[in-house]
Amino acid sequence: MIMKRMIIITSLLLLTHMIYGQLNIPKAGPSFVSPIDFNPTEENKQKVVFYIERQVWLEFAPLGMGDEYTLKDQGERNLSAFKQLTKVSNKVILSSLIKNCKTDNCLYTDILKRYKEREKKSTLKW
Repeated sequence: MIMKRMIIITSLLLLTHMIYGQLNIPKAGPSFVSPIDFNPTEENKQKVVFYIERQVWLEFAPLGMGDEYTLKDQGERNLSAFKQLTKVSNKVILSSLIKNCKTDNCLYTDILKRYKEREKKSTLKW
């Protein structure tokens, strides 16, 4: 019940801010860009950057953490994670994580963290 109220209040606050233009919400843009077999053209790089900027804003701004420093820092972390994900060795694990992720809400940092955890568990060590 309390959670439901918090969601309603947060939604109303966001709607109010959007109506009055006080928040700079990135426009709807490209959907999730998979790091598997990523083709690094300028257009694709821009799609990744735009997706990251939008997702970081959607993740942090509603929590009151939409300041420029936080958004830039989280954006840089996500871009770095994306670049690392393009170079992973186990594409099967990565593909599974992407499928299990709600791709409209995925941050690359979260996927990379889960990848490292899963890779550790799947590797047999002496």
